[in-house]
Amino acid sequence: MAVIRLNYLVLRCRDLSGTKRFYEALGLSFQEEKHGAGPIHFSTCISGVVVELYPLRDDTASTTDPCRIGITVDSVSNVVPVLETLGMEQYATLCFRDPDGRIVELSEV
Repeated sequence: MAVIRLNYLVLRCRDLSGTKRFYEALGLSFQEEKHGAGPIHFSTCISGVVVELYPLRDDTASTTDPCRIGITVDSVSNVVPVLETLGMEQYATLCFRDPDGRIVELSEV
């Protein structure tokens, strides 16, 4: 059987700094990066998977990203109030929309 592993996930963001703050509220820590002539973006690693936040290019469709993300955090009860103070919309029980409309479902360790 083949070994399949997710290596990286790139999220294109209309509000790069707001999206970065959202994921930082979940406990992620980002490093600023720039490759060659590419745009400044932010990168982190979650359980061996590189997650990068890139600015949304002007020529990219402006529709809501259909991606849904599941993230396990240490304490949902600690994270939810922080997201609420950032003005994030709670979509359903333990689901929030990030600044670009992606659904992020939280679970606890």
